[in-house]
Amino acid sequence: MMVAGQYDQPTATMTTHLKDIDVIGTFAAELHGPTPPFSAAVPFYRAAVAQGRGGQDTGALCAVLEKLAGIERKG
Repeated sequence: MMVAGQYDQPTATMTTHLKDIDVIGTFAAELHGPTPPFSAAVPFYRAAVAQGRGGQDTGALCAVLEKLAGIERKG
C-alpha cells in the first residue's frame, strides 16, 4: 500500500485505529503506565483523520508523514 500510495482498500481504517487508541490510552492512564512511543504516535493518526483519511488503511500514515515533511511523490 505504501509503495503504491493506495490506501482505499483498508484492512484497518484510521477511524477504527483511533477508537483503539482511545481505549488503550484510557487503560494506560488508569494504570498510570507511561506510554512514550504510543503518545508520540497519536497526533499523527489524528492528523490523518483531519486530512480526510479516516476511511483509509492505517498505512496511509505514510502519506500523512510525507505531507508533513513536504514530500511529494513523483509518478
